[in-house]
Amino acid sequence: MGNKQVTQERLMELFDYHEETGGFIRKTVQSYNCKIGDRVGNKINKGYVMVAVDNKRYPEHRLVWLYFNGKLPYGQIDHINHIRDDNRIENLRDVPYIENHKNKSMNKNNKSGVAGVSWNKGYGIWQVRIGYKNKCLFLGSYKDFNAAVLTRKVAEFAYGFHPNHGRSLKDKP
Repeated sequence: MGNKQVTQERLMELFDYHEETGGFIRKTVQSYNCKIGDRVGNKINKGYVMVAVDNKRYPEHRLVWLYFNGKLPYGQIDHINHIRDDNRIENLRDVPYIENHKNKSMNKNNKSGVAGVSWNKGYGIWQVRIGYKNKCLFLGSYKDFNAAVLTRKVAEFAYGFHPNHGRSLKDKP
């Protein structure tokens, strides 16, 4: 098929969508090492699932979007719950980069347990920051941790951050 972009029709010809797992199930045999009924795709090191269609690899979440919406996403696909291989359609949303950035998991280096809140040992205070429109905005310094957290949460709401922003996978129900 050359450099042609995959279509919804081609996906539906090759795969069934499994609603519970958010993945694709093979309907046809494309090579010697696969069989009908197999779950397709391979997880890559960043946790996303990649699926080969006509010798071209695609992120599965983008194909799921195409499967349901008839077109590839315009922006980025946000995994609402932050789980990169959870490609159930209800967990996906097509958003611009700036919106996807407003629903990020907790940074692995975070020590306070709250995104944007850090302890300044030298001054003995909590400092609060938020990233917005490619800028790091300083929101203030606080002796009280709860005041710092409240400031951050109010800013997240004011700047339109997703309610899941800053949560870690451990926080998920």
